[in-house]
This record gives sequence, C-alpha cells and structure tokens, in this order.
Amino acid sequence: MFDLCLAYKLFVKLGLLRYLLYFVQIEHGVPATEFLAGWLTQTEDKARYPISARIRRILSSGTVGAG
Repeated sequence: MFDLCLAYKLFVKLGLLRYLLYFVQIEHGVPATEFLAGWLTQTEDKARYPISARIRRILSSGTVGAG
C-alpha cells in the first residue's frame, strides 16, 4: 500500500505522468489504482524497465525529502 501511495504521488501530485494516467482512465477504462499497481509490478524487472525501476527504488528508499 505504501508503494502504491508513492506511485500515486509520483504520477499525480508531482504531475510527471498525470495526464497519461487520466488518458488511460478515460480512453481505455483502466482504473488508476490498477494501472499504478501494474506499473509497480512491471518495475520489479530492472532489466526490462531500468529507468522506472530506478525511480521506484529511489522513492521506496525514503531518501527523497518532502517537497
């Protein structure tokens, strides 16, 4: 649940992929939580998605401060 919260903050609160998430929900009918959970599952494979895996690892480590 904590990782899902971090993914939500990355996509929506920071605004990095907010509109992609909106597009997937509106155009394809995929719920945001389902999309984010899938993203978290896919980023476990570091060889397949190295940039996403690195972003997830940095967020999960807690080294990123508030703000």
